This record gives sequence, C-alpha cells and structure tokens, in this order.
Amino acid sequence: MGRVVHILTASLAFFFAHAQQPGPGISRQLLVWKDSLERPSTEDRVKRELIGRIFDNRDHLWPDTLFPHVLARLSYHAVDLTDDSLFLAINREARLVARSFRDTLALGSAYWDLGWYHEKTLQRDSAYYYYFLAKDLLQARGDLASTASLYRKMASMQNLLKDYAGAEANLVEAIRISGIEEDKRGLFRSYHMLGTNLKDQGLYPEALDYFERARGYLREIDGGPNEWYAFYNNLGNVYRASGNYQLAAEYYRQAIENDSLEYKNPREFSLYKTNLATALYALGRIQEAEKAYLEALAIRQSGGNAVDLASSHYYLARLYQGEGRDSLAENHLEQALGYAEASNSPERLLELYPLAAQIVPQEAPYFFQQYAALNQELLENERDERNRFARIRYNTEQYIAQNEALEQQLLLWVGIALGVFLLGAAAVVIILQRIRNQKLRFQQQQQAVNQEIFNLMLAQNEKIEQEKQKVQKRISEELHDGVLGELNGIRMVLLGLNGKSDPASLSMRTKAIEKLQGLQEDIRGISHELSNAVYRKIHNFTHSLTELAEEISLGSGLHFNCQYNQDVDWDALPGEVKINLYRVIQESLQNVVKHASASEVTLQMEGDSTHLEIHVRDDGKGFNPRLARKGIGLKNIQSRVRAIGGKLKVSSAPGKGTTLSVLLPWPGANPLAGSHPSWKYRNTETLETG
Repeated sequence: MGRVVHILTASLAFFFAHAQQPGPGISRQLLVWKDSLERPSTEDRVKRELIGRIFDNRDHLWPDTLFPHVLARLSYHAVDLTDDSLFLAINREARLVARSFRDTLALGSAYWDLGWYHEKTLQRDSAYYYYFLAKDLLQARGDLASTASLYRKMASMQNLLKDYAGAEANLVEAIRISGIEEDKRGLFRSYHMLGTNLKDQGLYPEALDYFERARGYLREIDGGPNEWYAFYNNLGNVYRASGNYQLAAEYYRQAIENDSLEYKNPREFSLYKTNLATALYALGRIQEAEKAYLEALAIRQSGGNAVDLASSHYYLARLYQGEGRDSLAENHLEQALGYAEASNSPERLLELYPLAAQIVPQEAPYFFQQYAALNQELLENERDERNRFARIRYNTEQYIAQNEALEQQLLLWVGIALGVFLLGAAAVVIILQRIRNQKLRFQQQQQAVNQEIFNLMLAQNEKIEQEKQKVQKRISEELHDGVLGELNGIRMVLLGLNGKSDPASLSMRTKAIEKLQGLQEDIRGISHELSNAVYRKIHNFTHSLTELAEEISLGSGLHFNCQYNQDVDWDALPGEVKINLYRVIQESLQNVVKHASASEVTLQMEGDSTHLEIHVRDDGKGFNPRLARKGIGLKNIQSRVRAIGGKLKVSSAPGKGTTLSVLLPWPGANPLAGSHPSWKYRNTETLETG
C-alpha cells in the first residue's frame, strides 16, 4: 500500500517499542501477538485468531494517540483473510475511530482496504468508489506515491468494465504524479497498464510504444523475475491480439523460461502456459498446443480455482472440436460450463455458449438464446457501472467546486470586512486629528463663522442632490415623452397602413422607418449613460458563468461541465470584454438548448499570458456549417466577438456535436492572425468569421 503502509508500520513499531515498559492498560502479550502477525510464514488460521484477540481487547490495550493507526493496520492484515465478517467489523471501527480522531491518513488506509475487499468480491463500482475516497484523502496529505497507486487501482476497475477513456485519463494522472516523485517503479506500472488499456481498445502500435517505455523503466529499476515474466506475458498478449502469433509465442516462452516459477507461483505459470498454447494453436502447431494446454490444466487442477479450470477446459474443447474429436470436445465443454457456472463467471460463459452451439448443434438454439440474454445483461451492467463511475467523479467535482466557491466567497467577504474596518479606522483617526487641529486653530472664532460654514456644507449637498434628481428626471422624460410618444405615433401610423400598397402609403412607411431609426439613436445615447453600471455587475466572472450554467441546466435537463484555468485571473479582464464574453456564452448555451438536442455541454476556458480561449462543446446532433443559415443569434455572437478584437470559429458535422470557440488576445498583446495551434481542426466542416 505504498507509503501508507510504511507510516502505519512505523507507528506500530513506535508503540511496541514502548510497550515493553510496564504500564497500565498495556499487555506484554501484545509483543508475542505482533511478532506472529507480521511474520510472512504465519498461516491464515493463526492470523485470523491473533487479529480477533487483538480486536476483542482493543478497548484497554492501546494508547489513544495510536488507536486509529492500530485499527488501520489490523484492517490491512484482515482484508486478505477468508473471514469477511471479521474484516468488515474491523474496517468499520477503523473508519469510525479515524473520523473521530480526524486522522485522514488512517481513514485513507481503511478506505483503501475496503476498496480491495470489494475488488476481490467483484463489486467493481464499490471498489472504485472507495479507491476514489482513499485517493482524495491521501493526496490531500501529500502522499503522492499512494495517490498514484490508487489512480492505477481505479483505472484497473474501469478497464474491466470497458470504460477505456476513464481508465486512460487516470493512468495519465498516475504517470504525471510518479514523474513528479521520480518513482520509476510507479512509472513502469503505469505505462505497463496503459499499454494493456490501448491493446484492449485495438490500438496496437500505440500499445507497443507504451510497453517499450515500460521496458525502459523496468531495466532502470532492475526489476525482479516476476515483473519481467508478467511484462513478457502482457507484451505477448498485444502481439497475439494484433495477429502476430509468432512473436506472441516467443514472448510467452520468455515468461515461462524459468522453471522455478511453476513452484513459486503455479497460477501465474499456468496462465502463461495457456497463453503460449493459444498462440501455438493459432500457428497451426496443434500437438504442441494440446500438450501445453494439458500441462496447464494439470497445474490448475491442483490449485482448484474454478475460473482457471473453466478457461483450460474451454480451450481444450475448442481445440478438439476443430480437430473433429467430438467426444473429447463435448467432455471438456461440459466441464468448462460447470466450472464457469460454479465460479459465477459470466465472461467465460459468454465465450462458451457459441462454442457449445458448434459442439452440440442440436442444442444450438438454446445456447444462442442464453448467449443473447447474458450478453445483453452484461452490456447493461457495464453501462450502469460506467455511469456510476461518472456519477462518483461528477459528484466529487461538484462538491469540490462548491467548496472552492464558498472559500472564494468567504475570502471576498473577509477582504471586504477587513477593508471596511481599516478604512473606518483610518477615517476615525483622520477625523479626530482634524477636529483636534480645528479646535486648536479656530477656538477663538465666533459661533457665527462656524454656523456659516455649516450652512455652506448643507447648500453644497443640496446642489449635488438636485443635480442627481435632474439627471434622473431628464432620462425619465426622454424615455416617456420622447421615445414612448414617438413609438405610439409610429404604431398608429403603421396600423393605419396595414394592407395598403399605394405610393402614398409606401412613402409614409418609409418615413415611419426613418423615425424608428432616429429613436434607435436616441435609445443608444440613453443606454450609453447607463452602460458602466452593467459592467460593474460582473464582479466574479467565473462564478457568474457557473450560475448561468446552473440556471440553464435546471430548465433544460442538460448536464454541464465547466472547466476553468485556475492560473488565469478572469476577474482582471476589462468590463467590456467580460460582458461580451458572458453574452456570447449565454447565447451559445441557449442555442444548444434550442437546436442541438444535446445531453451534455462542456464550457472550457483556457488562457496564458497572451491569449484567452473559450470553447462551448455539445454532444448534440450537429450540422453542416456550409449549408446552415446564419441566424440572428450567431450574428450577435459574431458582432460581440469582433467588438472585443477576437476570432470566432464554429466546428460541427452531422452527428458529431458542435464546438464554438473564441480566441482573443489579452488587452495590450499583439493581435494574432489565426495561427494559434488550437485553431487547427481536422475532419470537420468549419465556419470561420472575424
């Protein structure tokens, strides 16, 4: 368990070192139990008994400061035992105690154990969830090595359920963290898993590239035999999946070249042997393949693992069916089906049903029916679990975003309160000083002079208030008497001209339109006087956009994903840029709701010291930009982007969704000519403006 295990072990060592001194509530018997528990040769039965004794005596044996770490360590030892009820009881108390002590290290370790328990019991969505919780806690503690391991654990669960994109993203994050730590073993494991991930997606050249990177790190860390055997086996899997059976067989042979592996890890040895036999079978070397299959089966029969036995019997049934040895094929098929059902292995049954239809053709309809039902069930389960993965990530991201927003608001209010306090204190000091000086300077002046000064101040305030009222009254009169009166007059004229097409009517319509244009200029003049107030409304730009997305999401049912570059000071943008960008994004989101038939929209805002990029992506039905008609909404967007000196690009294709992108320079930077790398789109129809 990475660094977590070392920390917990160190805590226990400290405790046991001090336990040798007599003291109330501490038993010397613990030293004997501890030695037996940590010894690798101790049988599971003895370990289970020792863990039970320690757990039963937990209330009076442990010092409070180490209590969470002791329970976390017991959970670690208990997770690999066959006694599920004992593990779950220990793990539950370990989590409760860790929370009560606010010990995030012990809590993260307990979550990790619980994830491993659910992984062993094939509850992959639950395993992913607890690995996710452990990752967040240990990452917050700065335990990067354990964080990278947990990213790999999460990716493993996603890969099993064919959530390849999610698994790939987590493996890339594990590589990033291991690179920071210069953890070459972690880099080897991450690249190794990433190669397998790409192999499962059918991206064989890319998979081989990552396997070569993994090989380089494995050489640097001087990896042990087991790591090399696993590496050769998985590399052979890539070549076998790509159809290069000769190279696959060579790597499988390297995986089993050391005979001692058969005795040290017979299960792994039988797996590599089975893979070699499969490659030989594909090469047409039937006798060699049969021999290897039977040798692997003999090893697996001594181990008794039902999943492995179902696999061996499946491959032998396929081989004998291809060779026309029907009785042997049917015998191995029957055993394969029995072991697959006993192990509750739907994936193996899915392989067996088509083979069974060939070996027992009279029952083919039954097997095909079973295959269709099981395949549909597996697809639905995989889809549900992938959705649960997404919900776990989404809920956590939402929680983090809400916390960040609350922190920003708290900091803002603290800053405002501090500023007001300092300003008030300074004002009080200044006023008191002025009063003191005034008393010293003017104490001989008469009361009449003081009254005159006071009257002048009142008069000045009245003038300021009168000027404010004049401006408000003027704007009100302009709107009511000028604009509203003119609009009523034009409306009456146009109503009277309805249905008329003679020259006099046309002339009157033209004059009415000219008056409307004049009114437009009047309204623009009035609005310019009020425009500064609008700019000041956007005080927290990203928060305003988040609120906008939430409002539209509530009304439309769309799922929004907002991504901001935290290194960019978005609030430092000029007011004109912020209001125009806000309206562009608002119009884009409304267009998605009206026209795109989308289920998800992503708002991505990136930037550096010279440029800003804003992308609005949806997964809707898309359109052909060359055939599309430019509506008012798009024209308004174009106008606003030009107004702030930016460039607009719309990328879409039928069935591919739509991406609206805005690129603009920071105020004062040199304008671009459209050469930024992110503007290079491929395989899409584009509409360019600006």
